[in-house]
Amino acid sequence: MDEAEARQRATDALITRMIQSLDLERVEALPTPVPGFKPDDDWFLFLVNDARRRAGTAEYVAIHRAEGTVLFLGARKE
Repeated sequence: MDEAEARQRATDALITRMIQSLDLERVEALPTPVPGFKPDDDWFLFLVNDARRRAGTAEYVAIHRAEGTVLFLGARKE
C-alpha cells in the first residue's frame, strides 16, 4: 500500500464515522434568524444532531423542496 491509498482509506473511514454519528431532526423554525435566508413552506429545515456538537449551539441545514438545493445555515444559538 502506498501513501495515497493509505490516505484514501483514512479519509473513507473518517467519512463513514461522521455519517454514522449524524442524525437529522426535522424542525419547523430556526431558533434565530439567518441573514439573507427567509424560511417558508418551500424549505425543509433540519437540526443536525451531531455527537461532536458544541454545547449551546446547533447546526442547521435547509433543503429546497422543489429544487433540492442544500443550504448550510451554520451554528445557531439554542
